[in-house]
Amino acid sequence: MRKLPLILLILLLATLSHFTQASDVWAVYPKSLPQYDYSGDKLKHHWDRLTTGINEPFPDVVYLKSMVNSYPELARIITDALSKANTSDTQTLNPKAISDAQYQHYALQLQEAWRALFEGRFQEAKQLGIRLGPAGYIPALYAQCIYAQHLARSPQEKHDLLREVITLSDSMRDYQPATHYVLFSNAYAKARIAEDLSLSEALATGYTGPMKSDLEHLMSLQPDHLFGAAALGGVHAGIIEKAGKLVGRMTYGANENTMRKWFEQAMTHTPLPPVIPLEYSVALQRLYGNKETDKIRKLLTTANQITPVNAEESLEMVKVGAMLEMIKRNTNQ
Repeated sequence: MRKLPLILLILLLATLSHFTQASDVWAVYPKSLPQYDYSGDKLKHHWDRLTTGINEPFPDVVYLKSMVNSYPELARIITDALSKANTSDTQTLNPKAISDAQYQHYALQLQEAWRALFEGRFQEAKQLGIRLGPAGYIPALYAQCIYAQHLARSPQEKHDLLREVITLSDSMRDYQPATHYVLFSNAYAKARIAEDLSLSEALATGYTGPMKSDLEHLMSLQPDHLFGAAALGGVHAGIIEKAGKLVGRMTYGANENTMRKWFEQAMTHTPLPPVIPLEYSVALQRLYGNKETDKIRKLLTTANQITPVNAEESLEMVKVGAMLEMIKRNTNQ
């Protein structure tokens, strides 16, 4: 396993610091949507369902120790974060002798970043996660992706935030314990930008090949990565939509059968989060329009029967309802 050279680690932390200093205030999660409380032990109790799409381990002391064993430089990052959090403590923390109490203190801060994410406090999750260093960047990137996709107030804000995700995840590619989410978040951000662009603009970004290959690599590393499977299906759909069937297949290896295969694989997952049938519906709508209305309605009805468990899923349910309403209007015309 590769370790980060000290100079690269310093540069990485400088990059992280830059992301924490952004002064823009994000829009808040709507009060009209369901509110969530994962205080205390509720977070751990519901962890498996909350992270069903990404398969991340619960961030407790055991998790942190295993990361330090795999990535010793993380010990210094933990002690730096602890020192900043305890400014009244003049004792110098030794990265080679982190106590269980210190690990626990850091773990609680990391859990709070995740808690903020699931409760819809997206900017807080991003800022706290970034301050905690590489161990906290996963909830930070996750929060920024959700906010950009669902709550950004303009296309420019959305794309700026997603480009930050790309930059930050690119800087983390040598950080082995987080490889799975590095690959997913990087490809996710590129795909969300590309889908808003024209064919020529999307191709000019240079995102198309890398985002597909990153997701394919992710699925080879973790075949049961739910969000990865759905994202790969969406990437195939996006390439075909932009480039056409022939060019998509010849140039990028994208085809409709593979698109359906990845989505159908994701649809078999239990429990099923609403984003899977939602994104499958969006892909079919973009490629086939009214020709797949029955399939799309069935998928959206499945999504509409799912009880959301966090702020992300509630935001997705809004889009599910909007698509169902659109189908209803079109059917009645």
